[in-house]
Amino acid sequence: MNHINNILQHLLLGFTKFITGVRVQGAFSESTQEQYIIFSNHSSHLDLLVILSALPKKVRKNTLAVASKEYWLKNKIKTYISSNVLKTLFIHRKWREHNEANPIEILDHSVKTGNSLIIFPEGTRSLTGKINPFKKGIFLLAKKNPHLKFIPVYTKNLYRILPKGEFLPIPATTSINFGTPITLGKNEDCENFLARAHKALEVLK
Repeated sequence: MNHINNILQHLLLGFTKFITGVRVQGAFSESTQEQYIIFSNHSSHLDLLVILSALPKKVRKNTLAVASKEYWLKNKIKTYISSNVLKTLFIHRKWREHNEANPIEILDHSVKTGNSLIIFPEGTRSLTGKINPFKKGIFLLAKKNPHLKFIPVYTKNLYRILPKGEFLPIPATTSINFGTPITLGKNEDCENFLARAHKALEVLK
């Protein structure tokens, strides 16, 4: 079954490259075995696929995508693709109301067991391409893991290619830009870290 899922992932990511014509800017360093957290702007469900398609295969192997349980577990097809093909780590955005586990604890446990993560700190999709303010989750994760590198990644125009509520992609040019990693500074507070992380994405535009 793992072999089948790997083939499906290869086909899905290849199709993503084809329909987006994505150009990769910047470089993802694979010179070490270090863990990392990729944080990206979020404007389309293609964001995750484009990021995964730009990662080297051996790096992608231990990288989990963080996504909302309430969306991706809606039906059997989404559940299968997200759970088996894309290797998703599920969280519930309204976890308190639904008596779910704290998302930060889920992410921290995953990191502690050796996984790298892809997160979208805006919390929801932008309809215009504007990078919205970040939720504090990225800071809380950094505080629990101050040694981790947080890699900013900006995806361009994906909200035009697959707008919210649409099923079929619209042709447009796109690119993905890997930026310089940041880490949590000693005694750095939440407000300053979020501002730095947000700026790290903004400069990639």
